[in-house]
Amino acid sequence: MLATALLLTLAAPAALAADPLAPVRQGMLQCYDPVPAQKLCRAIGAYEFGPDGSILNTAETRLQDSPAIIMFARSKVVLRDGKECSVEAVKPTDIDRIEIDGQPLPPDALETVRTQIVAGLPEILTGGQPLCSTYPAKADGPMQVTVEVGGVAHPELTSTVLWVRPADGWKVTP
Repeated sequence: MLATALLLTLAAPAALAADPLAPVRQGMLQCYDPVPAQKLCRAIGAYEFGPDGSILNTAETRLQDSPAIIMFARSKVVLRDGKECSVEAVKPTDIDRIEIDGQPLPPDALETVRTQIVAGLPEILTGGQPLCSTYPAKADGPMQVTVEVGGVAHPELTSTVLWVRPADGWKVTP
């Protein structure tokens, strides 16, 4: 019995590493740069799992505090070697909408702004190399997420992420 309990305890982190999105499958969201006292995130990541095994990451990101500018984007991801990896380079059409103080940009302005946003991103994000994130096996409390681009570690892209429940009221605007 003790040996079984020890084996399960040691296997739990390996199981989480094998599926970095295991908390998502239990209804959790990713809160980037959390401020727990305000239930505030710089960005919130959610995922949709297709019947064909495809995974779509949806992100709501605060670009500016005042006026509040929020970007809503989608991208395809895959799970590879215990990491979440992008499928293709970031492109303007990944940005679904942008809101300023809760009001969506009109379609003609959106087209211009999303092209400018992607053009302003570092080449490391738009060059087509796979971007892979590793989520440490930690069910509660913030974690440091590491990023590799094309298999090369990029510590400057490290983020603090907290798994949160949608019902708990976490948001990207203060």
